[in-house]
Amino acid sequence: MEPAGSRIDLFETALERLEESLELLKDKSCREYTQFRDSVIQRFEFSFDLLWKCLRDSIETDSASPRGVFKDAFLQGLIDDFGHKIVLKMLDDRNDSSHRYDEGMAEEIAHNVYKYHEFMNEIVDRLRK
Repeated sequence: MEPAGSRIDLFETALERLEESLELLKDKSCREYTQFRDSVIQRFEFSFDLLWKCLRDSIETDSASPRGVFKDAFLQGLIDDFGHKIVLKMLDDRNDSSHRYDEGMAEEIAHNVYKYHEFMNEIVDRLRK
């Protein structure tokens, strides 16, 4: 297993790359819009995977699944009730983006990633303290 500090560094870098993609996505009239949207979704998936692994590194848990880690992070006070609802929605979107694909779903997930990105940055700040 990788030291927790370096995984957090990777998480922060992933969030920076995600932010770059989100900035490009703002221009819906851009010819490459669908490519930028798909980039946002891919970078979200990667960031999400680092999120739950960083949480797992930072709390006491025997869970090896994102859902279990999020539950334990909630029970241990690292995320509040609102945050717990966000991470469960993120998990659903992550699973949807990995297992099925349609334009409507892609649009909805890409739109959701703006708030997910903000939340994940808050988690990085908590983990760094």
